[in-house]
Amino acid sequence: MTNVSRLVLLVVLAGTFASPAQAQRYAAARDGDMVRLTDRTSDIVVSILPSVGNIAFEMRVQGHNVLRFPQKTSA
Repeated sequence: MTNVSRLVLLVVLAGTFASPAQAQRYAAARDGDMVRLTDRTSDIVVSILPSVGNIAFEMRVQGHNVLRFPQKTSA
């Protein structure tokens, strides 16, 4: 399991089992095919695409994208 997968699982589980006061720390929002998972306290936002195998394509920590892809994309 990758670190991103662990974070996504942690955010989902924490939101599921948290007390009502803590539940506001986490959010999950769907926008078309994209799902955005947010941890407001740590200022972490993970964007995933469930329709293509739950691929995390962006992970922002304090506004900075920390995911790097080894292959180049064509412009």
